[in-house]
Amino acid sequence: MIDRRLLHDALPERGRLAAAVLLGGLGAAAACVQWAGAAGFVDAILLRGKTAGQALPWLAAFGLAAALRAVAGFAADALSAGAGLRLRELLRLRLARRIAAMGPAAVGRERSAELTTTLTEGVDSLEPAFSQFVPQAGVALLAPLIILVAVTWRDPISGAILFITGPLAPLFMALIGKLAQERSQRQWGALARLGAHLLDSLEGLATLRAYGQVGRRLGETRAATERFRDATMDVVRIAFLSAFALEMIGTLSTALVAVQVGIRLLYGRMEFAPALTVLMLAPEFHAPLRALGARFHTMVSANAAASRVYGLLDGPEPGAQPAGEADAGPGRITLDCVSYRYPGAEAHALRGASAELPERGLVAVVGRSGAGKSTLARLLLGWIEPAAGSLRRGGTVWRPRPGEAAWLSQQPYLFHATVAQNLRSADPQASEERLWDALREASAEGFVRDLPRGLDTVLGDRGGRLSAGQAQRIALARTLLQPAPLVLLDEPTSNLDALTEEAVSAAVQRMAGSRLVVVIAHRVQTCRAADLVVLLEEGVVAQHGRYDELASVAGPFADLVRAAHGTET
Repeated sequence: MIDRRLLHDALPERGRLAAAVLLGGLGAAAACVQWAGAAGFVDAILLRGKTAGQALPWLAAFGLAAALRAVAGFAADALSAGAGLRLRELLRLRLARRIAAMGPAAVGRERSAELTTTLTEGVDSLEPAFSQFVPQAGVALLAPLIILVAVTWRDPISGAILFITGPLAPLFMALIGKLAQERSQRQWGALARLGAHLLDSLEGLATLRAYGQVGRRLGETRAATERFRDATMDVVRIAFLSAFALEMIGTLSTALVAVQVGIRLLYGRMEFAPALTVLMLAPEFHAPLRALGARFHTMVSANAAASRVYGLLDGPEPGAQPAGEADAGPGRITLDCVSYRYPGAEAHALRGASAELPERGLVAVVGRSGAGKSTLARLLLGWIEPAAGSLRRGGTVWRPRPGEAAWLSQQPYLFHATVAQNLRSADPQASEERLWDALREASAEGFVRDLPRGLDTVLGDRGGRLSAGQAQRIALARTLLQPAPLVLLDEPTSNLDALTEEAVSAAVQRMAGSRLVVVIAHRVQTCRAADLVVLLEEGVVAQHGRYDELASVAGPFADLVRAAHGTET
């Protein structure tokens, strides 16, 4: 009934969960003593004419058992809650690591809001299964058995009635489980789509306002909300139906016990104390089953969320290094007949691309739109792996690892944090002096000093308080701080004025003196200062060499140069 993967993940906390179940059983045993003491006290005072002092042992048994039952219940809840919280945090950490290991290319194929919903709401939905349903399922097996033994010992006929009616509750839960699972899957899907829709709306608000589509988008949001509401109400209806059915089963079972006990008591075929004890224990027999039914919807919700959570966790580990493969050392990077095709695409983005990149220096990768430049950058960053061929460094098969390559896109992401915190995301140990040096290199020192709090100024989401050129320079300074031997830049001088472009180009040239800098060039002019130019055409390395050599011979690069000059004139 519950996802086996959830049970597997509960194994590290099996000690706490087992203790919670045993404490539940102890509470059931205490309930038997408690109500036997209450029945004995009433029988001694009302029917046997005992004094309060003579009936005191019965009252003491009742009080001690009630106290033990309360302590056992509190301890069981504390153990279960602690196990659930710990498992939730461990699972969230595993999922966060998994998403990080997937890399930007794989994550980019997912809707970010759905991933966020899975990481937050999805994992939170699993916690009640750990802390409530799993231990309660154990208690629902153990506690009724203890009470059944006690009732049967006092009155075998009542024990037989409970024995027959008891299995009806789990049988009914199993029958509605499939329907509940289907409805809960629908609710989870509606929640994920609603979250993705809202995030898209927030991020695209400026575009919606510019095209006058805010009203239409609000209508779509209302429709998505209604779909989520309907799906939630379907789940709630099943939960109430389940609870009602379990209450009916428990009530009818207790009524049967009460009727036959009352008739036998009336005709003098049963003593008062056992009769009262059985009457008070009959509801206790069904209480754990009703509690399990009340938590049934948590299990159903957990199973729905688990399909998405474990769908991410159970995939092959991305970027895993095959056994026997040695770590690559420093040296030239070689593309050896590298091919790659995106999932679902018909054509290859790269087809047998081969080239050799120097250990350090400035390399410009150029080509028309769709030629494979971005794909080559993703391969060098380690976000994707070749479908055929290999990357080599220093003669060894090389798979870039986190920290080995730095990346600066045309639209760099700046966190909702201070300037200093954004810069230190590249090097957490960087001193304030190093931060200013990097900003100076990136021609960003002037406007950062003019900010209200300098390095301690909060930039806002995606650097919202900065212009595009300022954000580009902050991101370049961050890249300069990262001690990576390979740096990839996507036209770093875009969004810059002529003077700033010259200063930034000089900074890139200095960076290329100590490490390999690969620039995805969208303008032929960017190639002039490069030590090596690599031209891609339809995923193939069509030409590579120095700018002057390629521009002086007939070929696709010379055609690009002539086209660029024609555009400029």
